[in-house]
Amino acid sequence: MPANQALVKSESESVDAFFNCTPVITDWEWVYANLDKVRIADLIDTIKSMEPLKVGDQNEHVIWIQQQTLRLALRHNADLPLKGHTCPTCGKNLADPVLEQCLPCAEWERQMPYVGGRGSCSYFAPKYDVDSHTWGIIYYMGHHDTSLLTWVAKGFNSRTTAWLALYPLKLYGKWLERRYLGVGNFYSVYCEMVDVSYLVKNKDKIPFDPAAFEVYLRNSIAEHMQQNHDILSWTTRNAVRDYARQNNS
Repeated sequence: MPANQALVKSESESVDAFFNCTPVITDWEWVYANLDKVRIADLIDTIKSMEPLKVGDQNEHVIWIQQQTLRLALRHNADLPLKGHTCPTCGKNLADPVLEQCLPCAEWERQMPYVGGRGSCSYFAPKYDVDSHTWGIIYYMGHHDTSLLTWVAKGFNSRTTAWLALYPLKLYGKWLERRYLGVGNFYSVYCEMVDVSYLVKNKDKIPFDPAAFEVYLRNSIAEHMQQNHDILSWTTRNAVRDYARQNNS
């Protein structure tokens, strides 16, 4: 299976490394059609040869592909079903009976960035705009008595292209993991890419079109890369905060 070239490129210090990259799309139908040719022992040796993984390792996704192939081959040899009900994510492929969604959807989702959710009181995600009949990227923030809901970008021709516009956030997050050797929490790095004060002060400039949104995201990442993230101080503050919270409860 091919290595994730996007992660290889993102080793560079240049912001360009996070753009013009695409996620890995495995030909799963080819995998299904060739399960009878899989040599289990060789596949296990291949996986072992890539371990142990380092933080943000470029082989992480390659191993995931090999793991799914190994599991499918074992099910095939045991005459267990390889597909089940219709995938609830795409509504067109048959779902993997273990993952409960089809492998193309599972592979795509694991490569896309985490962009929050209503439960975390903020999110930055693709939504369909009924007015323009295009896909856009919406930003929501709600904390205590302050809230903001606004379109940051519009004009994407599909949900897929809107997600691909956010894909650089995933690559940048992996770069941060490697840079700081896993110390620190960049799980919600998307929050730091959104300058709320800018959005509020420049309502006339948003929503961006797709090209302008890429410029905005490039500038946000470039600025963030130059910051002193003070990781050890951040983790220490979190420990003290959690201690104080427990004692005050």
